[in-house]
Amino acid sequence: LDFGIAKDLHANTAITRIGAYIGTPAYSAPEQILGEQIDPRTDIYSLGVILYELLTGPLTLEGRQTTEMFRATLNERNIPLGDLHAQVSRPVARLIQRMTRRRPDRRPPDMDSVHEECLRLISILREGVPDGDKNVIRTVLRNLFEAD
Repeated sequence: LDFGIAKDLHANTAITRIGAYIGTPAYSAPEQILGEQIDPRTDIYSLGVILYELLTGPLTLEGRQTTEMFRATLNERNIPLGDLHAQVSRPVARLIQRMTRRRPDRRPPDMDSVHEECLRLISILREGVPDGDKNVIRTVLRNLFEAD
């Protein structure tokens, strides 16, 4: 979600044009940067970056120029969550890793799939997981979706 580029659907003003880029570079998916076809997986990537940042602190891209951020998004790999924060449980880390894959076809296909995975993680909580993992999973899911 990037409310910096939200548009009033009833307004007559155009905020985009051919050759123009809008958005927050640090959260832009590779296909968006390259001007390729975007779909729901583009938003899944951005949400994954936000979750990664929520669990690890400031992004390593902070302070870089826009072109440097784009280059890093296209060429650098994220440090695995488990290496940065030992408290992040493997199921949560794997979900976020899948959400932030460079190739869209390797990400979950839509938000319904991400939601289903979150429900699966909730069921894991109910079946018995070490308390440390439960707290991390609970926090991520609470921030991502309200569980029914």
